[in-house]
Amino acid sequence: MRLPDSPTRWRAGVILCVYIVVMEAFRQLLLTQREMLWFDPSGWPRWRNFHGMFTQLLVLPTVAGICCRHGVQRWSQRCAKRGLSEWEWAFALIIDYFMLLDFVVCRRELGKDPQIIFHHIVTISATSMWALCSPPAATIWMVLFGVVCEAGTASVNAHLGILDREYRRPLFKLHVVIMTISNIGAVNCAVRWYETRREILSRPSALGSVLTAGAVLGLAVCRQYYVPLNFVGIPFVLAVAAGLALKRAMAGGGLAARAGGRAKRADEGEEGEDDALVGSPRKEVDV
Repeated sequence: MRLPDSPTRWRAGVILCVYIVVMEAFRQLLLTQREMLWFDPSGWPRWRNFHGMFTQLLVLPTVAGICCRHGVQRWSQRCAKRGLSEWEWAFALIIDYFMLLDFVVCRRELGKDPQIIFHHIVTISATSMWALCSPPAATIWMVLFGVVCEAGTASVNAHLGILDREYRRPLFKLHVVIMTISNIGAVNCAVRWYETRREILSRPSALGSVLTAGAVLGLAVCRQYYVPLNFVGIPFVLAVAAGLALKRAMAGGGLAARAGGRAKRADEGEEGEDDALVGSPRKEVDV
């Protein structure tokens, strides 16, 4: 388990506080609109749908974009060298706060939906575990995993929160497409996280790998369960997940071999330069 140093903790805390202030102001603004107090077809207040989309479509992608501003490879290298920055820690804190908020402001609705309670508890636990225990270079894939998952959930909020009949059918179709793509992308991010973790750790925990694989596949199936045409959707997501896992497993040996070859060539190049310097005759210059 690792904890951020004191300056990083303070900066991450400041980012979280700014997020809380902005989100609470936005929530109060939504509550002034009478139609936002109506309930959507699932029994949740409509303001919660739009409040959630603000985080899912704006806040989380913005934080992830700041983390990834120099590219995924340099992001991974920076995390491996220096550890997580305040933005990665803030991302984890924002997700945890986003889930905990429902236990405070939507207690009645949450109490009627045990699946959502289970989802929130698993999400808070998983987010805390990868922030505290996952290798920093692999954590980037969990950040992207969170962005992709919440993009799919935003399509649910849009479909349930917008009640105008003229938009219902287009939003319904958009929801089916986005949620399916979101689940496939989430599985891909989880596979990349596992691959990076396996390359970093000489002996990764077998139990941790099994639990991670089960949680990711279970999450994809449960999320896809809410998408219509599940007799096509769930097998499709599972097939893509299996294909990605098989592809990564087959490429794992090749990646390790290529990495070892690059390291070996680099060492040989340095040795060759040293031999050239030692063996080269010294030229005398007449003045």
